[in-house]
Amino acid sequence: SWCYRMLREHAFDSGSLFSLNLENDQHELEQEVVRDYWRTFYYPLDAEALGSITGYWKSPDQLHQDVRKLLHESDALGAPRPEPKQTLSAAQAERHARLTELKAPWPAWLDDLVPALEDAAQRKAFKGQSFNAKSRANWLSALREWCDSDATRPALTPAAWKRLTPEGMAEIWKEGAPPCPAVWEALAELPDALNALPEPRNDLLIHAVQWCKVRLEREQERRAEMGPNDLLTHLDRALQGPNKEALAAQILRQFPVALIDEFQDTDPIQYRIFNAVYEVAKPRRDAAMLLIGDPKQAIYAFRGADIFTYLKAREDTSGRHVTLGTNYRSSRAMVEAVNHCFRYADEHPAGAFLFREEGGNNPLP
Repeated sequence: SWCYRMLREHAFDSGSLFSLNLENDQHELEQEVVRDYWRTFYYPLDAEALGSITGYWKSPDQLHQDVRKLLHESDALGAPRPEPKQTLSAAQAERHARLTELKAPWPAWLDDLVPALEDAAQRKAFKGQSFNAKSRANWLSALREWCDSDATRPALTPAAWKRLTPEGMAEIWKEGAPPCPAVWEALAELPDALNALPEPRNDLLIHAVQWCKVRLEREQERRAEMGPNDLLTHLDRALQGPNKEALAAQILRQFPVALIDEFQDTDPIQYRIFNAVYEVAKPRRDAAMLLIGDPKQAIYAFRGADIFTYLKAREDTSGRHVTLGTNYRSSRAMVEAVNHCFRYADEHPAGAFLFREEGGNNPLP
């Protein structure tokens, strides 16, 4: 609400519209924008590329669910991504090249492995019940089909992936060593290699978020409205823009002293806004910002807290901290018990919150 007031009262310096409506529910507008995106970029794709898209999102509404989580973090997503057609084409080419490389030795390996296993079976060199003829035939056939097709993964069962490894073969082998050791090593490493194949989903999602963010802002401007999260980002952007000094000075004159309670729940954007106005690291006589909060609660990210924001503020205000030495809301026994828990946990090398860095900040004061 404070951001809304600042944008309205300082519309010129903030670059906002003088008539600005706050629309709390942006869900329908976001859906409309995402559907426009789907029509613009996904409708023209060929069947194979569209199949890749629907492997990630079955519909515009599913895409919207992922896009809306990142809409207000779009500035942190890095450089603009290529359009989906180029992203999919590049990923497909890279995947094909890597798969070709992975599959290349397998025809020769299988040519050697099949007769070697049959010979070992005749000699009863391994436990036949654990690696019977049917399993061998099915599993080796699945590997052969994988080599000869465009399939990404061989159609092996979980039992096959477990058995066809150096450890799995050693478990059942009775006489000598299993043949073709390179095959078992390669099979043990294959799942990780396949999982590491280029995956375009993140780039596709980032492109969608960045495009939808621009379109959403354009549509909001046309309608002269903003959503609650947009108020923060717009004021933050204005305080980093060409009129930042004038806007910060206007707000400072209006609010020379600010008290921010529950400061541990402040997120990076909120702190950047206050810092742009009050220059927290510089003590001044004409203005003040007082941050009131409990640093032990700064690890509750699910409540909007951000440990890095707290650490940045603590660094900016170094030498100007005042601690409440007496807890007036709890009994002495309760305070001592809680302090004991924190002291014990803080003996861990990573600290009570598993966050301490050697020579770095520790969120537990």
